[in-house]
Amino acid sequence: MSANVIMKVIFTSSSYIHDIINCVCALFFLQNLENNTFREVYHIWYLWPASGVQTDGAGLIAVLLEGRALQRGGPGPIVVHCSPGTGRTGTLIALDLGIRQYEITRTVDVPRVVYTIRRDRAGAVQTKEQYAFIYKALNLYATKLAGGMLEST
Repeated sequence: MSANVIMKVIFTSSSYIHDIINCVCALFFLQNLENNTFREVYHIWYLWPASGVQTDGAGLIAVLLEGRALQRGGPGPIVVHCSPGTGRTGTLIALDLGIRQYEITRTVDVPRVVYTIRRDRAGAVQTKEQYAFIYKALNLYATKLAGGMLEST
C-alpha cells in the first residue's frame, strides 16, 4: 500500500468575497487519482491579519456558524489553520469550543478550554490580546443568543 495519495483539485466555483463575515469562500473537489473517489471541500479563508487580533468577534462567530452549517451537509472534519498553526488557529478553536460549551452549560471556562487545546497544540492562543478577544467574542455570542438574535446549533 502506498503511503502517498495522488490527488487532483477540481474547482467548481470561483472564489467570492463574503462582505459580511470578511472572508473568501470557494468550493472545490479533491479527486483521488488512485481509486477515482471524490471529496467535496468548502474553503473559507477568514481575512485575519498575521499579527494582532480582530476588533469585532461577530465575523469570526459568523465563520464558525457557517462552518457548522456546511459540516451538517456531509461527512468530513473541519480543518483550521493559520501560517504557524498556533495563535489565530488556537483562538478560533477556543472560541468554537467556548461557544459549544456555552450552548450546553451557559458557562465557559476559557482557561480550561485553552489548556485543553494546548495539550494537543502547544502555543495555541499566544497573546493576552487573543485571550481577551476570546472573552469579548464569547460575551458577544452569549448576548446575541440571549437576545434572540442567534440560534444555538
